Amino acid sequence: MIYLIRHTKPDVKQGMCYGWTDLDVNSTFEKELAIIKEKTEDFSSYKFFSSPLLRCKRLAKALANGNDIIFDDRLKELNFGDWEGTQWDDIHFDKVQTWSEDFINNQVPGGESFQDLLDRVTKFWEGINLNDNIVIVAHDGVLRAITYLLLKMEKSNIFRIQLEYGAVIKITPWIAPHCKISFL
Repeated sequence: MIYLIRHTKPDVKQGMCYGWTDLDVNSTFEKELAIIKEKTEDFSSYKFFSSPLLRCKRLAKALANGNDIIFDDRLKELNFGDWEGTQWDDIHFDKVQTWSEDFINNQVPGGESFQDLLDRVTKFWEGINLNDNIVIVAHDGVLRAITYLLLKMEKSNIFRIQLEYGAVIKITPWIAPHCKISFL
């Protein structure tokens, strides 16, 4: 069994562009954590992987109950480069428009494209044993990349999936190499 869990709501000003910005969790953390625990199971026999960014690290530690956690840079969110920490409204519209016309291949100035994120997440995914019980605590873009790999969907459709803060995706191995995906 594999659980993909998106971090809880970060402590960030509305409308700020952040990816690699290391934000702490919001004051609603304990409430969101309780909701995640209701949707999941006892993780005592699970291997934990997490983005090293604080908003994921805090959640992973709260769920792991003392289990070792492997913090992996490949599980970081999209690097928004020059835009990190900037209000979206303060980024010149033409720059955002150019990037969004082909966000799969266009890199954010000083940052990454979604393809760059997908490449590093693919390397991570190919290195884990899918027969193990695993929890991955990560970001929106990372969970979308893994979902893309499993569903073999069109890259342009990757943002049609709704992943709220604290979203839980359960992956149940089925007839190899297939699996069932549940959005909890």
